[in-house]
Amino acid sequence: MSKIKKVPFRGDYAPNELADLTPSEYLSVLPNSSVAVDGGCSIDVARDALRLELMEGASCPCCGDLTKIYWRNLSSVMARFLIWLYKNHQAGHEWVYCREAPFRGGDYAKVGLWDLAVKQGETDAAKRTSGYWRLTVVGEQFVLNRLVVAKYAASFRGQNVGLSVEELNILGALSSGSFNYEELMGKR
Repeated sequence: MSKIKKVPFRGDYAPNELADLTPSEYLSVLPNSSVAVDGGCSIDVARDALRLELMEGASCPCCGDLTKIYWRNLSSVMARFLIWLYKNHQAGHEWVYCREAPFRGGDYAKVGLWDLAVKQGETDAAKRTSGYWRLTVVGEQFVLNRLVVAKYAASFRGQNVGLSVEELNILGALSSGSFNYEELMGKR
């Protein structure tokens, strides 16, 4: 994956300015900060030192945590989760509690990297998330096999920082498991 797709970053850059960037070039458009950290260097300096190592992973000079960009694939578990959300939406449920899904695993939470579903905000500050999810319009079109999305999403600290050029539809996502689209959608 030497190139990443044009992605609107949540910063001061227009989407067309991000087209055809290599991953290291893309990282150069991450937002800046000039806050000083221990040892006298600024976060700008620490960020710049890590930029070239983010693809392989490196220890952050500020906090010591492993800092890395992870490429996530759109898996069959994620596709099943989206179909489950779609069916619940069709039954009149706008927000669905993920623990009620007929399968387990944490991969479903990564569907947000593609903006296929969103999680409801948490009102209790002690909790990370409410556990409630809703399909987006893009997610619905994907489930109905009317849209292709990037096969891989680049994730940095849980946030999308890029998408692969390679794409797939829901049938391609389900093919990584032993699942039948027609059966999952209740068409059989």
